[in-house]
Amino acid sequence: MAGLVGLVCWQVFTRFVLRDPSSFTEEAARFALIWLGLLGAARALGGGLHLSIDLLALRSPGWARVTSVASRAVCATFAGGVMTFGGAKLVALTLDLGQVSPALGWQLGHVYVALPLAGALMVLYAALGPPRQGARD
Repeated sequence: MAGLVGLVCWQVFTRFVLRDPSSFTEEAARFALIWLGLLGAARALGGGLHLSIDLLALRSPGWARVTSVASRAVCATFAGGVMTFGGAKLVALTLDLGQVSPALGWQLGHVYVALPLAGALMVLYAALGPPRQGARD
């Protein structure tokens, strides 16, 4: 996050103070935001901080365990199928095609690794279950 803030501040400084915008900061900030968003979503799932509708669990405490397990199963299915499996196929395809970013010259497949990595972490967190009370940091 600090790196992302630094990149954006440098972009603003070079654009408005130096009147010569930096050529790489916009792209680097975009890539940092992708990684931050995806890994942050995985961490939120692991900490039990994802947005959820818990009306059924609150109205009928007996259903709390069932809805928790069902919710984690849906998250794991989506993360495993779309993010991990589909993301790995996207990474392989972009590396095979040799796509590179215009400003930095980075292989886009390396940028897209955030998708299967975050998906795998989400599957792991969903399998581990909700955090214990008092275990949040």
